[in-house]
Amino acid sequence: MPIASDLRESRAGLELLLADARPDAPMALKERVIELAGIVKPAYNRIEWDALAQQIRDGFGLDVFDGELVDAPHAALPFESPTNFDSLVTDGWFRDYLTYTQESEAPTQFHFGAMLACCSAAFARRPLIGWEAAPLYPNIYALVVGPTGTRKSTALAKARDIVTEAFPKVGDKPARVNVLPNEGSPQGFAGALRRRNFETSALSDGLVVASELTVLVGRDTYKSALGEWLTDWYDNMSNPWSRALKSDEHYELPSPYVCFVGASNMTWLREIPENLIKAGYLPRHLTFTAREKRHDKANPKFDATLRATLVAQLNERIRDLPEHMPLSPSAAQLMDNWYLAKITRQERLETDELFAAWLARKLPHALKVACVWQVVDGGDRAVLHEKWLRQAMALVDWMDAGVMDVYHSLGASGEGAVTESIMVFLEKKHGTATLSSVTRALRNRYNSKSVNMGVQTLMAAQLVKQEMGVGGVVLRVVTGGARL
Repeated sequence: MPIASDLRESRAGLELLLADARPDAPMALKERVIELAGIVKPAYNRIEWDALAQQIRDGFGLDVFDGELVDAPHAALPFESPTNFDSLVTDGWFRDYLTYTQESEAPTQFHFGAMLACCSAAFARRPLIGWEAAPLYPNIYALVVGPTGTRKSTALAKARDIVTEAFPKVGDKPARVNVLPNEGSPQGFAGALRRRNFETSALSDGLVVASELTVLVGRDTYKSALGEWLTDWYDNMSNPWSRALKSDEHYELPSPYVCFVGASNMTWLREIPENLIKAGYLPRHLTFTAREKRHDKANPKFDATLRATLVAQLNERIRDLPEHMPLSPSAAQLMDNWYLAKITRQERLETDELFAAWLARKLPHALKVACVWQVVDGGDRAVLHEKWLRQAMALVDWMDAGVMDVYHSLGASGEGAVTESIMVFLEKKHGTATLSSVTRALRNRYNSKSVNMGVQTLMAAQLVKQEMGVGGVVLRVVTGGARL
């Protein structure tokens, strides 16, 4: 840690330079900015450092990474994610679907996430997305997380029913979407995929719809093994996939293509075996979170005419998909900018191993989402365009806070339970409460030290901010930050 006089002088010098900042400043001046930033960094917490780095980026067109001077990409994307999920989906087929489900009590993000995963199942292992780093098919794993009563199962069932109606069995031919059981052994699922391959003579594809995730993937040995296989199938690009089983000396699945959507509350989510969490099972899921149902509606109405239109459009648009979908030049540039200006910056600042695993998957997640979104919207099938990639990146960025909240709750059980309890209390108090009132409300479950540690965790996750008020320290939920 620099001595106090060095910090004061460096901060003062940095403030003077930032007051007259401009992107075309001489390189010597920029290097001085980086030098001073490197001196003051040890005295800043993560949130403060993030804010300072943003100031330098805005003022001088630089990115600051551990004292290094990095030119910021041109047309860098904004770092703030939308606070309202609905602002992410403003037009196209998915917007019409959200209109169709608007009277449902399930949150908008639950309906969107479930439908996104179900639609990806209908793509039947096409197209291969033109990400040169690794082969990438548009299979999606989605997870909706919220308290009991937030109508998670409703969102899953609505999406499954529409997609299976859009692609029914025709004559003797198997249906386009192969819905697998929501419970069973790894061998049972593999057997179902193998039968599918026998029926189609081409694919081992399937959609898993699990209204309770831990019924499918829990602490039982066979359930834990299924989680490992689902992880393997998500990434499998080889043909065939093989595994030795007790019942078969050698077991093969040609061209496996598995999609998944599951639901859970935080209590049951903690039942996922630790080896699956650390092995990367969860970061392969797009996580859609909400803390309460959207509204109260005893008898929601659904427009039958709009439903028929949605089914017909879906059936028409996901036909004869190409084998490959390269990125347009502008989409490729956008991807580079986002990766450099957002993801690499997050990765360098991140210390939580599990959340770092999520960051490592954000780019492939966005590419998969963009592909499905573009095709279902009726866009070009030949090339992935900037419009849908930008939308997908905003969606994945929106998930950061919710994912961090989930992962922190899955950490040390004590700390995870405390942070969740604090957030629930704050939500009931409309997002604001004094620290003393939180401590009193939770005194029967946690001591004051545990509550204070939970508050610090939430502040580090940028879900809660702390300020002084008339009644002492006040905790306030960051707008758009708490999504669980």
